[in-house]
Amino acid sequence: MPHSQIKSVMNPPKLPPRSHLYNLKPIGLGTGEVESATSYLSRLAIAHTVSTWALLKCEIAPRLFGPDAILRNRLSELTATMGAACNGENTTGSRLISILHSLTGRTDLGQITMGFCRGFVASRFLVRVEQAWCGACLRDWKEEGRGIYSPLLWHTFAARVCPRHHIPLATKCPACGRSFHPLVAHSRPGFCHRCGQWLGATIAEPACCESSADREIARIICDFLCDGPGMLQNVETSAFPKNIEMILNHLFKNNIQALARYLGINRSSVIAWKSGLQLPSLLLLADVSHRFKVPAVALLCSPVSADKLTLQSQSSTGLKRREFLSPPKIDLELMRQVLEEAIANESLPRPSLNQLAKRLGCRLTTLGRRFPELAKAVKGRHQEFCAIRKEVRKKLFHSVVRATVINIHKSGEYPSQCRVRQTVPSFVDMREPAAYETWKQTLAELGLIA
Repeated sequence: MPHSQIKSVMNPPKLPPRSHLYNLKPIGLGTGEVESATSYLSRLAIAHTVSTWALLKCEIAPRLFGPDAILRNRLSELTATMGAACNGENTTGSRLISILHSLTGRTDLGQITMGFCRGFVASRFLVRVEQAWCGACLRDWKEEGRGIYSPLLWHTFAARVCPRHHIPLATKCPACGRSFHPLVAHSRPGFCHRCGQWLGATIAEPACCESSADREIARIICDFLCDGPGMLQNVETSAFPKNIEMILNHLFKNNIQALARYLGINRSSVIAWKSGLQLPSLLLLADVSHRFKVPAVALLCSPVSADKLTLQSQSSTGLKRREFLSPPKIDLELMRQVLEEAIANESLPRPSLNQLAKRLGCRLTTLGRRFPELAKAVKGRHQEFCAIRKEVRKKLFHSVVRATVINIHKSGEYPSQCRVRQTVPSFVDMREPAAYETWKQTLAELGLIA
């Protein structure tokens, strides 16, 4: 054997460490259109040819919630409003990134959430609860043969339009007219998980020219997502309070009310910013960046000199003062009457507290806070109704499945689970424990299994 071959056998090449899941690279790293964490989870599930629910159930949820958690309940929360937290700057997002790092072996996943701005931007109104998208972007990516994904920009609450095509971000499917959460059981980027409709635009949409401020804010947020992860990681404390104080002294002669009026906010917010007691929301940070022509990251990283500030006139900013609608008046007597009638009514089905809140046009917490005893009674009656309905459903499944198995056996065929599923009515789900156990018990009674 030649000496070179002997040397290669004695010193085999070092292989990189193996990862539990595919080493899938996020799309758009280092740009303002970086992929979001929920989109990355969906593409990771597709790469393993499993559903998002299966990936969450088998790999993510046990590590995220612990072995003692009831996974079915926690997964239902994760695929609902809690799924938006995966894109935020909270503990859920940071733990998810840590789990994905250990499973995929990638070290650059910190850019796919808003965790890089924790301690610099307020968590309130940071990410959307509902999925948003730009149909023109999806269409262009499909025509160019690029990967379909959901950028983190679309998940930010402050971004209302697409900075590339200048059209409003859509939140409802054009086919079924319904919205959905960023993380669902069978998510597929670019498609509605409810009806399966392609969400990309079929024709070129005209640019929306009536909201130039929204376009500018979307561009500022896009730049913030591009530069923020690299610049904020080396900054310990935010320079925003010092920059607000400098703006206040040099441009407004220390007049807090004048600055608050110029920004269209309450003066207490300016005082809280200046003292460092309150963090700015992403929308207001982009607003300040737009009005004074300073990059959003620069306002957070280091003190800005006065000569770099440009005070725009109110007409040139194009920003409209945001209107906050007062909450509707609450009719306490009507609420009490509806709750008492629901308790006294013995007919079925018994309404839940959530159904009564929707009927009254108020929040669920309002009923619980205003009428705690009546709300507790309504909850108890609805829980009793749910228990009765569950028992009736169990008995119905038992009788239907048992009769079906016996009839198939009498016809000379083996009553397999597939044959039983094709024979029973559509409302019977053979995956439910009651139907499955009845099928097994009936097979044992017929002597078909041990």
